Parts: sequence; structure tokens; C-alpha cells
Amino acid sequence: MAVVEAPPGAAGDDRPDPERPGTGTGAGGGPGGGGWAARGLAWAGLAFVVVVLPLLLPQFHAFRWSEAVILAIAALSLNVLIGHAGQISLGHQGFFGVGAFFAAYTVTVGGQSFWVALVSGALTGAVASLLMGVVALRIKGLYLALVTLAYGRLAQETLFNLPMFGRGAGVEAPRPDILQTNRAFYLFCLLMLGVVLYLDWRFTRSKAGRAVSAARENEQVASSYGIPVARYKLLAFVLSGVFVGLAGTLYAFWNQRVASQDLDFELALFLVIATVVGGVRSRIGVVVFTTLFHLIPDYLSDTFGTSAPFLSLAAGAFLLVAILVYAPGGVGQIIRPITRWMGGGPFARGDDEGFVEEGVRGRP
Repeated sequence: MAVVEAPPGAAGDDRPDPERPGTGTGAGGGPGGGGWAARGLAWAGLAFVVVVLPLLLPQFHAFRWSEAVILAIAALSLNVLIGHAGQISLGHQGFFGVGAFFAAYTVTVGGQSFWVALVSGALTGAVASLLMGVVALRIKGLYLALVTLAYGRLAQETLFNLPMFGRGAGVEAPRPDILQTNRAFYLFCLLMLGVVLYLDWRFTRSKAGRAVSAARENEQVASSYGIPVARYKLLAFVLSGVFVGLAGTLYAFWNQRVASQDLDFELALFLVIATVVGGVRSRIGVVVFTTLFHLIPDYLSDTFGTSAPFLSLAAGAFLLVAILVYAPGGVGQIIRPITRWMGGGPFARGDDEGFVEEGVRGRP
């Protein structure tokens, strides 16, 4: 049977195509010297914006950017559920708050160090998510969404108002001496974001990650191949819980106090929007959209004052609709040519690489 070879530069083919700019390679099959130099400048510029610039600006900028990074970690945790496992959560602020409150309690009441609280917050988030995972073994789809929604509301109104958590007044969460300044805390949040990105990347390339993906596509087919679907589904919930518990812990020490009124449904809705519009299963897309979606309204308020909320809502609604209509894969699909190029590949315009099928037009 004859084999038809795909033309150079086709989707999924990294061979150079003389008719497509940006796909040229060097003698060894990789980018030429000029290509690597341009990529080096791009990486240096990104490092300057993300790492150096917040350290040069006044302290309140680092304070704002720290919250954006924390929310990006929380959105990545939800991406584990929606993107990797195909499970939806509309009460993710509940898991976020569990990590935040228990971390603050560990330091303020328990008298433990910040590092013990960091582990405590991540573990309590994992336990809470595991319990929800047990529920998810019996229900799915809309019913699971309603259960998680009820859990988030219940946690906000009852669990976070227990006497041990200040009866609604909240719990103090003082930072350690090494992280007292907003700039130092921002760098630590960046470090935690890097750890979460790496762990998520390793998970998707592991045997467990492939099993979770197979179960997401079709649980019956996955079971027929001997995959213990229930076990791997619970694993996804635990990993998501660790990430969101870590994000909650960082939030508590970012604000240096955690209270139930800060953990409402608006936070859960923000995380869902950030995950879907950022790009389901696109880590970089989720991080980029979450940070911009959070920071732009703050800086608009600095510029336009009282009219900023209206401008922010109008522009945000327009952008959300435009992105979901013209790029169903979200921001991850839009910036894919750039991220691929910065990783050493060609700048392939129009190469969606399955984003459309995995976006809002297909299954999560």
C-alpha cells in the first residue's frame, strides 16, 4: 500500500517549508543561530517583565502581582479537574478556603512555622478534594456541578465561620521574616507557580496522567483495558486539592488574614472562567489569562477612576465572547504559535493542534 507523505510544514510536521516564514531550521535540524538569538531575547524580555519589573516598581505592584500568581495556581488546580479528568467544580473556593483557613490556624493558634502551615494547607486541600472525589465516583456532569456548588456555599456559610476560625472575623496569618516584604513574597509565589507547572507537566506525561486522560475520553473503554478508573479519578482530585490548598495557603499569607467573606461564589466563577477561556489543558494559556484578567481591572482603576468598573466589565464581556467564538481553544490556542516558537519549534500560524476539538465546541 502506497504511503502518502505529508507536505513540509503541515500541521504536526516540524520540517522546514520554504513557503512558510518562521519554519526554517539550522544545519542540525533545529533553529539557526539567528533563531536562537531571537528566542533568547524573547525569553530575556519575558524574564524582565515577570521577575525584574515588579521588583523595580513600588511595593504595591508586587502585592497585586502576587495575588494574580496565587489565582493562577488555583486556576491550574481547576484545570486538573476540568481539563485532565473531565470533572467540573463550581465550588472551588471551598477547597481554596480550606487550605487558607487551616494554614492560618496552624500558625496563629497552633504556633507552628510558615513551612509547616504550607504543608498543612496543601494536605487539607487534598483531603477535602478527595472527599469530593468519592462523591464524584457516583455522580457526574450537571449533578456533580450542583454538588460542588452546594459544597462551596456550605463551606462559606458554616465551616469558615466555626469558632476555631474566628466566627466570621477571620484568622490572622502573619508572614515569616524572610517573606515580610511584598517583593520577597512575590518571588516566593513565582517559585510555587513554577513548582505547580512542573508537577502538572510531569503528571500529564506519567502513566497515571495518561490513564486519567483515557478515563476522561471514555470510562467504559478505559475499564476494558484494565485501567482502574475510580483510583485514577481520585488521584486527579487529590492532585487538584494539593494545588488549590497551596494556593489558599499563599492567599492567607498574602493578605495576612483570611475571612469567609473573601471566599464567595465570585471567586469560584472567576476560576471557572479563567480555566475555560484560558484554554482547557493549556497551562500557559490558563496562567496568562488569569493574570491579565485579574490585573487589568486594577490598573484600569488607577487610570480611569470610578468609570473603570464599567469599562472593565464591558471590555471583559466582549473579549470573553470574542475569544470563545473565534478561538474555542481559548488563549492557549491564540498564543500557541508564540509558545511553540519560544520552545524551539516553528512559528506555525493557524496550527490549532486539536485546540478546537478540546475547547468549548467539544468535551472538556
